[in-house]
Amino acid sequence: MIQSLEYIQIEPTTRCNYTCGFCAGRHMQQQDLDFETFKTLLDSTQNLKHIELQGEGEPLMHPQFFDMIAYARLRFPSAAISFITNGSLFTTDNIAKIIAANIHTILISIESADEAEFQQIRGGKLAKVKRGIAELIAQKNALASTLKVGFAVTVLKQTVTQINYIGELYKDLNMDGGINIQPLQGMDCYAQFYTPEMKQSLLGHEDRATLNSLIASDRTVKTAYRSYQAQKSFYSSLFSSIPEYINACAWLENGLYIAADGVAASCCYVKNTQKDGYAPITTSLESILEQRAELSRQLGENKVPAQCQGCGIAYNVINRNKTGHN
Repeated sequence: MIQSLEYIQIEPTTRCNYTCGFCAGRHMQQQDLDFETFKTLLDSTQNLKHIELQGEGEPLMHPQFFDMIAYARLRFPSAAISFITNGSLFTTDNIAKIIAANIHTILISIESADEAEFQQIRGGKLAKVKRGIAELIAQKNALASTLKVGFAVTVLKQTVTQINYIGELYKDLNMDGGINIQPLQGMDCYAQFYTPEMKQSLLGHEDRATLNSLIASDRTVKTAYRSYQAQKSFYSSLFSSIPEYINACAWLENGLYIAADGVAASCCYVKNTQKDGYAPITTSLESILEQRAELSRQLGENKVPAQCQGCGIAYNVINRNKTGHN
């Protein structure tokens, strides 16, 4: 039976050519999502509004990444397709394929606009990324593409003050997809892999206050941040897909995450799908959605499912239930 599903995030691969110390993907099995499994997933659903091809790895390293986009576009012509990349594989050939694929949004992940610091954190060269972005922007503008290109910034304690320089780089490159800004993730599913040194990079209260002040006082950053929030990104669309008066997790109502091993999970925070996932997507999407509904039911009864332990969304739902506020 073909099931109705609105938002899917699919992890094409856990492999990456960078060496970011905070990346959970480096500690996971290195693998690519099977293309036939990808097709099975899309063939088993309907009414998709947004497909995010993103997980722990670098999407463009999947040998059939553009086949995935082509098949997704064939199955769902009006759905938005987006992904996040480290920007190192913006070759002339890949850029041509990106422009032709009618992609909604691409975000390039970054922490610092300083060449040396960028290489220390990511193990790659910022100059190469900048050249690729510049060529991508030039080609999309020349062809009047509607593609939006922005930054996804992970803020570390030592890079809080870099946000202004990232804003300058965004402006210099004539980017238009906004800037998404998130502190280094402290959830156990990520932090379990951090070295003691990396744990020192987590933001404290004062760091967050400084970051917020810098965003508010920098016109370019503030405008780009608001621009990202206003655009129909995968996450903003997913989390606005349920009315405010419904106290629930949007992932458990309208979303689904598919890991590179082909196992469906409640959301992108599940890093051990063999333990916390639903089931392989090749089994039955109907039964997977039944499992999803069961988790939503548990949350509605103020029980935090095992998969949702440590998630702020789950605890916010429960707190609102207890206080009677939506």
